[in-house]
Amino acid sequence: MKIFLLSVFLSIFGIFASYSQNFEGRIDVVKRTLSDTLYYSYTIKNNFIRIDEYDTYKRLKQFYIINIKDSTITALNPNQKLYSKVDVQQLHANKQSDYDIINTGIYKYINGYKCYQWRVRNKSQNSEISYWIASDSFNFYTPMAGISAYIDDSFLAFMSLPTNTMKGEMPMLIESRTLLRVEKSSHIVTNITRSHVDLSLFSIPNFYQNYQVSR
Repeated sequence: MKIFLLSVFLSIFGIFASYSQNFEGRIDVVKRTLSDTLYYSYTIKNNFIRIDEYDTYKRLKQFYIINIKDSTITALNPNQKLYSKVDVQQLHANKQSDYDIINTGIYKYINGYKCYQWRVRNKSQNSEISYWIASDSFNFYTPMAGISAYIDDSFLAFMSLPTNTMKGEMPMLIESRTLLRVEKSSHIVTNITRSHVDLSLFSIPNFYQNYQVSR
């Protein structure tokens, strides 16, 4: 009996430990607008995030390599075999705005997670974004959002939330509407896979050429 109880304890402890550590693996997201559907896969390991963007037919359009430790983004074009460094500071300087934040206290379950709703309004942009946020070991998400406004404005609006009090939170669903509640777009997490990730996925292929837009 003691051996059985010990094995159960170790199994439970192992499960708890794996979920308390930083997330490593892949997260799939679908973005729908009134005119298009795009597919994204987020691959995460330590300080690195790779975001693959696919078109409606699930053909790879481009991908990004993000280093949250160095706050850098590299954009890569797999068709033309080009890459370029993104000027994150310049992008953020051009994207400052004011938001009204509402913590509704409403929640619903998405992908097995209890997700609480936060609403972010921007009157000048005639927009309201609802974030349905889950809490787990998604420690990569907030620092990623902090440097990724270039990829999607929903990252910028997310940073208007009290992220300094958040640890391991990530939206499972993002809904963007006009102030008159007309739907504009949505992002929904469709799959979460915890697995070992090879660091080579975050390297720029040696046959890609550096392409920087002149200023």
